[in-house]
Amino acid sequence: MRSRITVPPSPEAYEPDRPVPYTAVARSYGAPGVPIVEVQMSTWPSSTGRGRVMTTGIPRAELDQVAGVIFGMSFTGCDRLLSARLVNVEKYHRRHGLALAVALSAVLARQSVPSEFLFLGELDLERRVRDLSVRVLENLVRSLCDRELETPITIVAPPSSADLLEGTAGVEVIGAPTWQHVVVAVWPHLRKERGR
Repeated sequence: MRSRITVPPSPEAYEPDRPVPYTAVARSYGAPGVPIVEVQMSTWPSSTGRGRVMTTGIPRAELDQVAGVIFGMSFTGCDRLLSARLVNVEKYHRRHGLALAVALSAVLARQSVPSEFLFLGELDLERRVRDLSVRVLENLVRSLCDRELETPITIVAPPSSADLLEGTAGVEVIGAPTWQHVVVAVWPHLRKERGR
């Protein structure tokens, strides 16, 4: 018996009113050889009114904790769909936490993330940006020297790390001690809009 191939109608015929997701990408540092790690997020309304969180490469508990620290919220009972994924590496490291926080904030606030920004560090429970290990910083400097990272680049990192990276050609370093400093560095227009 021969199979019959049929061409289905366009996707719009099946889902004519499907909402377009809002997406955001924040970059972090991986390691020599794989210098760029992306934290990608997207969100869109749920057609059923019940939300759902899907993660690939990012522990769900880490995503929940970041949402709680930044927004004081939980995804339980949320009416939106949220998808989060880690790209270019298989294992999430805490040094990607700042990129996770930025991507989550960007997608929920519908803000873009400048593509030349690189986020290093993690947020603690009091919204402070935690220091990085010397090994991570040494690897980052090696990747910069080997031109694995395109410049110009803006690195947002804890102040102690920023001091060590200062003076690297093509690199602007923003030392951010707290989440509020990160927000102002990435989205300065929000500060102006609020009159601060």
